[in-house]
Amino acid sequence: MSNALQKLNNNQVKHPLTCCKNDISSHMLAQYGLAIDASAIVSIADTTGKITYVNENLCRLSGYDKNELIGKTHAHTKHPETPKAIYEELWSTITSGNIWQGILKNRTKDKQTFVTNNSIVPIKNNSGEIIEYICIRFDITQVYQQQKISECQFTDKVTSLPNSIKLMADSDKLNNTHIAVLTVPELNKIQYTYPIEFYNKLVRAITDFILPHIPKHYTFYRLSENMFAISPPQNNSFDDLKGCCYSLKFNFEEQQIAIDSTIFKFSIVIGLAKATQAENTLINAKMALAYALDNGKDLSTFRQENLVYEKILNTIEWGRKIKSALRNNNVCIFGQDIVDKHGSVTYTEVLMRIFDAEKDDYISPHHFLSIAKKANLYHQLSQQVLKKAIKYFGISRQHFSINLSSEDFKNGQTRRLLVQLLNEHQAGHLITIELVESELCNINSAQFISYIEELKSLGCKIAIDDFGSGYSNFNYLLALPIDTLKIDGSLIKDISKNEKHRILVDSIINLCHRLNIKVVAEYIANEEDFIQVSKLNAHYYQGYFFNQPKRLTTQSIVKLHR
Repeated sequence: MSNALQKLNNNQVKHPLTCCKNDISSHMLAQYGLAIDASAIVSIADTTGKITYVNENLCRLSGYDKNELIGKTHAHTKHPETPKAIYEELWSTITSGNIWQGILKNRTKDKQTFVTNNSIVPIKNNSGEIIEYICIRFDITQVYQQQKISECQFTDKVTSLPNSIKLMADSDKLNNTHIAVLTVPELNKIQYTYPIEFYNKLVRAITDFILPHIPKHYTFYRLSENMFAISPPQNNSFDDLKGCCYSLKFNFEEQQIAIDSTIFKFSIVIGLAKATQAENTLINAKMALAYALDNGKDLSTFRQENLVYEKILNTIEWGRKIKSALRNNNVCIFGQDIVDKHGSVTYTEVLMRIFDAEKDDYISPHHFLSIAKKANLYHQLSQQVLKKAIKYFGISRQHFSINLSSEDFKNGQTRRLLVQLLNEHQAGHLITIELVESELCNINSAQFISYIEELKSLGCKIAIDDFGSGYSNFNYLLALPIDTLKIDGSLIKDISKNEKHRILVDSIINLCHRLNIKVVAEYIANEEDFIQVSKLNAHYYQGYFFNQPKRLTTQSIVKLHR
């Protein structure tokens, strides 16, 4: 029997049941000692921390036998992940003569983890001096693991914020609490431009900035890659949440975030919804966010009459117009010429329009393309444009360009149709395929690269469109067989008045000259901008200063040839 348990027999330690009673007999104390030793994990250490006694339960749990533990310290079972500060606090407590209680993570002989709930009691002699320490533990490994599993299910791995599953589990918050849903729009492009490790660092930095700007009694969730939610307690007013969002937005947009020497400046778009028993507040907040994004607003509050029905009706109406255009052959092609510095036409960019018979007007895809994608009509539109464009220029034998999105490259039918049409009309050497810079997320895809090489083998040229519109990645110029680069209009606009734009455009053009890549300056709106860009030696130019898009029809070619 251990020294400490012997002391129970010697009446040096009183049992709680002896309160207000005579001392319990030695026989009964021995039984108490045996009960503790049998049910708990017991060890005793001297004042230097060396183990003097371990029971069978500790040996069985740790995998060590008694000889391997006695004479050693508890460092033998110490888990390396346990912070040093915990042990410092533990020793400070017990050496002061006080009982320490807490949970510790331990490690077995074969490096497995076990978790115990511990009570460490200093044992004193009659003079009040500490002579040893008894530790009584209980194994809570299973409970700990279950808790960890639960935490993993409810926690976002990148930010350690509660996730969407946690928000759904907080079911009362979906009906009884106001909710704000927010997004950082710039993250969408960064996600496909930078490595995932860099992107995750950026998301964590954004989270670290936002958290201190939210009241501590609010909960901050990460719902998806680029969507977060803020939920206040039930007793908070909607105006408090709205004020918090305005303050957060102001502070966040004033802040620059640096990751690995790269500096970013971001914006936030927020959708808010008041608590309502009749509807799901989270869904309403997401609708408000979608409305804000669609309408160029920074912050929007859910309103049934403005959001739901108007949006549904608008989607239905545009869906009807698109289907009518597809059915009645009213998907049309327009062309805008690309010229050299002398104004001579080099080639023509093909643009999509649909003809609205009710309004007798041609409509730009800016108004309907996102709805076409959601309604699964985009590929039909794109394929009709390919058929008409390649047929037109197959007859005219003029050079032209056409824009293909990531959606087109993902669609096997569209990819096969393009190759078929190029072969059928012998038009490979006439076409330049324009890839949108902001959508070049497939750059590392073997299938994407293989398809680009197939198009090149047919004589096609490859261009990057809207270069500089987002967080441009110059790696595109090295990884892809690029013939032409089109500088985005946001850099060309007012270049004669904006020195930073001029320097950036000058750098891009000089780099392309050295890489033997042709440069097109888009959106030339006036003579002043044209003169400025021509001084920088761009190869080609495009914009309303030279010509506006015009309708292209095969009938006009036939008449011309007659």
